[in-house]
Formats: sequence, C-alpha cells, structure tokens
Amino acid sequence: VSTQSTGWMLCGGNSGGWLWIAGALAAIGCMVAFPTRGRVAIPERWVVSTRGIGQHGTVTMVDNFLPSELADQLHEQLHASWNSTSWVYTTNVPGTNKKVRSREHISERRELVQSALRRDPMVFTYSKWELVPEAEAFRAIQAEMTAAQEQLGAVLEVTIQGIADMFVSCFDQHDLLSFHEDGYSGSIAFVMSLAKQWAASDGGALNMCSIDGHTIADCFDLVPKYNRLVLFRTRGGPRLPHRVTPVRVGRGEHRKRFGLTGWYMDEADTRDPMFLRENLKMKASYK
Repeated sequence: VSTQSTGWMLCGGNSGGWLWIAGALAAIGCMVAFPTRGRVAIPERWVVSTRGIGQHGTVTMVDNFLPSELADQLHEQLHASWNSTSWVYTTNVPGTNKKVRSREHISERRELVQSALRRDPMVFTYSKWELVPEAEAFRAIQAEMTAAQEQLGAVLEVTIQGIADMFVSCFDQHDLLSFHEDGYSGSIAFVMSLAKQWAASDGGALNMCSIDGHTIADCFDLVPKYNRLVLFRTRGGPRLPHRVTPVRVGRGEHRKRFGLTGWYMDEADTRDPMFLRENLKMKASYK
C-alpha cells in the first residue's frame, strides 16, 4: 500500500515479507496489492493508495476495483442505454435535499442550478443524469458494492454495515455538484469512475478539501480514472467538503463521465436513531 501523505507506508519486500518504511519514501512510487488484512482476502488486482488531506483526513483509492471484463461490460451497458428512458435528468432545489428526477425542462433546470451558483458560489446544488435503479447495470453495480464491503472494510479498518444510499450517474456538459458535506447520507462515501480516457482539461474532477477554521483549504483534484474507487469518511471524522467541477466535454461526444456515488454505514450509524431517521427523511425528499 502506498501513501502520498506523511506517516508510514507498507511495501512488499523481495523476500515476500512485509517491510514498514517511512512515508517520505512514497516518492519512489511503491505500490503493491496486499493479499490479506486480518482474515479477509483482498483481491490481488487491487492497488490501494492513500492521500492525506488537512491535519487528519485521508482519501483512499482502489485502482482496478472491478474485474476488467466486468468494468468494460458495465461501461458498454451504460453507453448502450444512454439515449433511453433508463436515464433521468436530476437536479435539486438549490440549498435543499429535495431532488427532482425528470426528462422534462432539462435546460431550464440546468440554468436554475447555474444561476443559483452565480448568486451564491457555496449554495448546495447539482445537475446530472441518474440511471434508474431498475436498470440491469445499476443492479449489477449495487451487487458488487455489497459483495465488496467486507474487503473494503478491512482496507479501511472499519466494520461496514451495508449501503445507506447510492446513485449511478453521468455528469454531462456543464453539469456539476457544488461544495457540500454529506451529512446524514452515510459515514463512508464511495465514488467509482467508469469514465474512459478522461483528462483534467475535461472537468468533472472530484475536488477534495478540508476545513481550516471556517475556510475551505488544502484542496486537490482527483481526475476520474477508469475503474478506480475512491473512499473517504464523511461522519465521525474531520470535515471534508467536496464537489464535482463542471464538465467541459460536449454533449455530442462519445466519452461520458459515467460513475457511481454512494455511502456505506458503519456501526455507529446503525446505532444512531437520529442518523437513521434523517437518512430516511432525506431519501423521502427525492421526487
């Protein structure tokens, strides 16, 4: 496991054993997949790295998360369904969790989001396409995230207690997600990219930040990387505001910013009546 932050890094020695070395050596690019964490077998294809943010925050990245054939199959399914009613345009009432899913009045709703941000750059708002949960690709991705929760919990050293919520989405030209913190969505956010050949100039980056007093600080961009899963704590840890920057790729282009966003629950979530109540209330506001 390699880390780009200060601290410690785990590297595979030539003898097959494990060697702890100072985190400053991360510059050499040592990245290995580990076979087990405790008694949980970790897929050999996984390449796990971490990046520190702020004083105590950590972002974990798992490259080659899905088997390559499955990732390609899902990518093809998403493309094949792109112009169908399986995708609905999704916006929120700016400043609220009230979600509107519809294939009508798309340009007007996108402009509502844009104008809200022009008035207040920190207002919570978004525009994107979402895949309906009944779609085959949605069910397949949901099954993979459920099956991987014990292994991911071992990587994060936390007991995962199931998926609180998730969306399969596509951010089209000018679509975005403004700065926010996930509140009662769940304790561990996961973001997977199924966007191929994506560059920083295409926009649509996951912009991760920390909080210094009352100021957003220490920001960095994670450009979508195909078949990479990104995880970070959203409850029970340091505040990590984040956003998706506006997509610049034209609507007529074949490349699409397909991806997954969701949240796992930890043990604290399942024992917190307020979390369970507010999470249900938030999902009930979806239209």
